[in-house]
Amino acid sequence: MGSKFKAPVFEPMMHWVTVKVHTRLGGELIQLLRWDGMRFETRTKWDWYFKYRAALAQVQHPRAHVEMRWGNEPAIGRTLDQLNAAKARSKKAKITELRNKLQKAVDTWESIFPIEQDSLYQKALAKIERLESELCDLQPTPL
Repeated sequence: MGSKFKAPVFEPMMHWVTVKVHTRLGGELIQLLRWDGMRFETRTKWDWYFKYRAALAQVQHPRAHVEMRWGNEPAIGRTLDQLNAAKARSKKAKITELRNKLQKAVDTWESIFPIEQDSLYQKALAKIERLESELCDLQPTPL
């Protein structure tokens, strides 16, 4: 038996901030600064910068009217989940490529010292570990 209530559909929202400088209230536009395509966390994190730019515009144009606005709109194009999935595929491919190169290096190693002591080998292993940890961070955790 189905529930009467439907879960709300999550639509990703992209946030924007604009700073407009007019000669006077409703006058000619002197300067327009716009930042868009941000997540809410990014907009709130950088809010100090947007306020700083609005204040700087006011100092540069003391007699002008400076207006700062922000808002959101539905995301168009690729969503954040799609971007994360693409990054995950890219990291998996890079890990596979590095592992294959390392295996080829181990198979063709001809030095009297073991390959495990080679600095380039150790750097490559560290890079693989880093990529694997980044891949784990990208993949969503089950609830």
